[in-house]
Amino acid sequence: MSRIFAYAAALMAGATIFLHATAARAQFIDLTPPTGSVVELDSPYWASKGYQLTATQNLNISGLEWWLTLPANVTIAARIYDVNGALLATGTVASGNGTEQWYQSNVSFTFLVGQTYTVGFYHSSAMSGIFDRKDNFTMGFAVSPYFNNVNGRSNCGSIYQEDVFPSCANYWGPYIRMVTAQQFCGDGIVSAPETCDDGNAIDGDGCSPLCAVESGWTCTGQPSICMSTCGDGLIAGSEQCDDGGTTPMDGCDAMCGTEMGWMCNGSPSVCDTICGDGIIAGAEQCDDSNMLSGDGCDSSCVNESTVGAGGMTSSASTGPGTTSSASTGGASGDEDDDSQRVGGCGCRTVGNRKVPEALWIAALLGAALLRRRARACSARASR
Repeated sequence: MSRIFAYAAALMAGATIFLHATAARAQFIDLTPPTGSVVELDSPYWASKGYQLTATQNLNISGLEWWLTLPANVTIAARIYDVNGALLATGTVASGNGTEQWYQSNVSFTFLVGQTYTVGFYHSSAMSGIFDRKDNFTMGFAVSPYFNNVNGRSNCGSIYQEDVFPSCANYWGPYIRMVTAQQFCGDGIVSAPETCDDGNAIDGDGCSPLCAVESGWTCTGQPSICMSTCGDGLIAGSEQCDDGGTTPMDGCDAMCGTEMGWMCNGSPSVCDTICGDGIIAGAEQCDDSNMLSGDGCDSSCVNESTVGAGGMTSSASTGPGTTSSASTGGASGDEDDDSQRVGGCGCRTVGNRKVPEALWIAALLGAALLRRRARACSARASR
């Protein structure tokens, strides 16, 4: 079966088929050249075959896989060499079963950034196997972000059946991939260099698409549960504010919610009271739901105080729309119970109405005259 049809069959069976590695860490890293023409059902010919490459980051692998048809009683095994041909690691033996598939040779190895290696397989009967390959590909390609300067390699000349260092350039590129020892970002398992893994690749939930804890968050557990950190001065998640502390009554409460009567901006949050909203907050002495002066509570929400007629001193409100008064002299016994003196205009209030002082005096004098006339009429009638 051709490699293309075999891949399609594997997909329909629900298998995971590898795509070239991207910036996100993958389970498999494909070393197959991206260029060149596909040649199917060919003989490997050279027993030692693979790729020379230079690591662009530190990378742990747990094995190598080769896609080919491997006859029964024929084996392959992974090999890793340094730049000078010294054997660094040998993989386990994978035996053939006559089918075309990925055959895996387990080998635990760490590639170090900047170092050049040759990785590949030894085939115990290269002339009897069948494999697909890329032909006449461009040498020196990259497998980002893990390797660059990748070139095909095989053993040379008359020793083509030997288990030796593949030192010769070769344009027959086998389908070989690495199995990484690292976990997926987004699999819910925290593995270095991850600092969190919440089981997804969504930004702004505390754990970034690269599995790093985002600013203003704390993440724990596997899968990671992330919560915004109230009091760190960074607004994150559902926080409405964060002033760098958790002290209440300063505009931003202990749960990083904006308190009533306040407005908070910035990060760290700077909170100010809202004068004129009818809520006494912070340093406000009063708040009468407006920002007008002369009504007992001035435009800065500070109590106003003034001396009116008869030596009466008035000071302002104790809450939205209310006032209080205190007498420092003059008559007060004839005042109605529901009237109060307010500052700034020499007025009294009845309910919510302001009445000038002169009108109060005229009303009192009129009432006195009416009472006097009524007594006089009553006296005449009794004679």
